[in-house]
Amino acid sequence: MVELRVPPEAEAIEIAGSVPGVRTFRFPYRIRALMNGISLGEKSLPGPGPFKLRFPLQDSSHADSTKKATIVVEPESTFVGAQVGVNEDQRTLSIRLDRIRVIDVPTTPVVERIRGRSSSGQ
Repeated sequence: MVELRVPPEAEAIEIAGSVPGVRTFRFPYRIRALMNGISLGEKSLPGPGPFKLRFPLQDSSHADSTKKATIVVEPESTFVGAQVGVNEDQRTLSIRLDRIRVIDVPTTPVVERIRGRSSSGQ
């Protein structure tokens, strides 16, 4: 669980991390995300390794830039390292999270170059 400020113009929540290749995990491996108790959806990962997932925000009703939103990540399954022979760790583990961030709508205009010309015709 993490608390973030989510502005009304936010497009998505991005979650980055990695899924270990332990024998108790089945693939595709599913990860759900919730914001303030409301599901943002579910994404599937084809195999172990690093991932970066984006969960789109459907409308601006979720956001109040003066308050923090609670983001919860729900992995499909867990493991105990000592029970699966990985190490002596007795903790219940799942995925490793590296980052959870808000993706905003760009505020600066993007100039695209098409065949040597910018979108403004120059």
